[in-house]
Amino acid sequence: MVGHMQSIIEAAIKRAGRAPKVATKLGITRISVYEWIKKGRVPSDRVIPLSELTDWEFTPHMIDSSLYPNPTDGMPRIATKRNSKCFMEAASCATFRK
Repeated sequence: MVGHMQSIIEAAIKRAGRAPKVATKLGITRISVYEWIKKGRVPSDRVIPLSELTDWEFTPHMIDSSLYPNPTDGMPRIATKRNSKCFMEAASCATFRK
């Protein structure tokens, strides 16, 4: 499970502009961001900001489904509407593939 979460977190960070940019945008060190990848876990207070940095391509649910159990949890209404087709067709949506 950690390996799968590591790849999702790493992909989300890459989509957000890579670790140095994510760190700068969130006001933390890049080492902290690399630790998220290593541990396969994003701190709970960073899940939504990271999702936002990916333009909601990686949803809070994808980053931490234990905190956000439903696919649209933690997302703003506009992002939910824009991505609703993706949620409906999760099996064919590239962001939901392993």
